Amino acid sequence: MRLKDKVAIVTGATSGMGRATAVLFAREGAKVMISGRNEERAKAVVDQIKSEGFEASYILVDTAKLDDLHKIVDKTVELYGTVDILFNNAGKLSLSGVLDVSMEEWDEMFKVNVASYLKMAQLVAPIMKAKGKGVI
Repeated sequence: MRLKDKVAIVTGATSGMGRATAVLFAREGAKVMISGRNEERAKAVVDQIKSEGFEASYILVDTAKLDDLHKIVDKTVELYGTVDILFNNAGKLSLSGVLDVSMEEWDEMFKVNVASYLKMAQLVAPIMKAKGKGVI
């Protein structure tokens, strides 16, 4: 259990690589905060982790809403006391071709795929710096 007593946040953790990472972190001993937009899928991930005897919680946050990202960190610290690991995984794709993508669609993708990663790092870095360790 390489992550015993560690606390991890995984964004975009309700499916695919994010879900697999959240489950792996839990199996390695971490307490995991799962964030995503779909409550049914978030609950399913938490239920799977808990059914295996590990600890996890979820919060519903749209990572495109940068002003809401603090809620993920706040809830994690409230429940688990700290943050040791941040796994930025939330992502958004466009089905439009380069010549057809709208600026609104581009802005949304940029917020999720780039800006949210920076904002989340800025939110957890002070916690990690105060402890002298952490992984983003």
